[in-house]
Amino acid sequence: MKKIFFTIILLSGALATSCQKENNLNDQTYGPITISAVTEGIDNPVTKASTAYKYDVLWGTGDKIIVKGQSGSDTFTLTGGAGTTTGTFTQDNSVTLSGEVEGFYPVSIVSGTSLLWPSEQDNLQVPPMYCKTSITGKTEDFSFRSLGAMLQIVLTTTDSDITLSSIRISDATKPLSGAFTVSGGKAAMTGSGKSAIVLNTGETKIGNAAKYFNIAVPAGKYDNIKLTFFTNNGKGVAMYSTTMPEIQHNTVAKISL
Repeated sequence: MKKIFFTIILLSGALATSCQKENNLNDQTYGPITISAVTEGIDNPVTKASTAYKYDVLWGTGDKIIVKGQSGSDTFTLTGGAGTTTGTFTQDNSVTLSGEVEGFYPVSIVSGTSLLWPSEQDNLQVPPMYCKTSITGKTEDFSFRSLGAMLQIVLTTTDSDITLSSIRISDATKPLSGAFTVSGGKAAMTGSGKSAIVLNTGETKIGNAAKYFNIAVPAGKYDNIKLTFFTNNGKGVAMYSTTMPEIQHNTVAKISL
C-alpha cells in the first residue's frame, strides 16, 4: 500500500469513527464475497480556525484485508483499484460470513484472536485500519479508517556526514506497540510497560534539507516520550519530552527537530 501526504498547516481534531455501508438486499448464500473497500484519509475538515495535514492511503497490488465474524474469518485480496483509495477485494477461501463483522488492514496486525500494533516499521508504513459493518449479500461496501494516528518527524541538521539508520520512540510508562483492542473505532493498548516502536529509515543522509519520517502510533497522551536517533556507525542521540501535545485519533501530528 502506498500513501500520499498533502501538508497544509498543523494537526488536529479526530474524525468520527463510525463505519457505514450501503444496504444490500441480496440474501447471503455460500460463495465468494466481493468487497468494495474505501480508505478514508487521515484528515480534519478545513475551517477558518483550524486546518490539518492530510494523509491518503492508496491500495496497492497484492494488498489483503482480513474480515472476522462470529462464524469465522477469511482474507480478501485486491483484484482492482490499485493506486486508488477504492479497491475491489475478492474473498480467498469462501468462508461463510454474515451478520456483523470487523475488517482489518494490514492482515499482519491480526494474530489468532489477538491484535498487535507493529513494533517494527519502515517509512512506507500505513496506520492499522479498521471497519465494522454487516454482511448481508455477496457484494459489500467497506469503509476503512485509521485505528491510530501518524507521527511525522521532520529532521534537519547543520552537521555534515550524518547518515540515519533508525528512529526509536518509547514512553516511560505507556506502551506504543503490542497488544491492543478496538474501542470506539480506535486502538486501545492493553499491554504494560514501555514497549517501543523502531522505524527503519534505511541509509538516509541528514542535512540542511528537511527529511520526513512517518511512524504509525496509537493515539493518546504521552507524558514522557523518548526519541532516539541511531546513525549508521552505531551511535545514538536521545531526545526527551514531557510536554508533548496529545496525539489525536485519525490525525497527522508533526514534530520538527
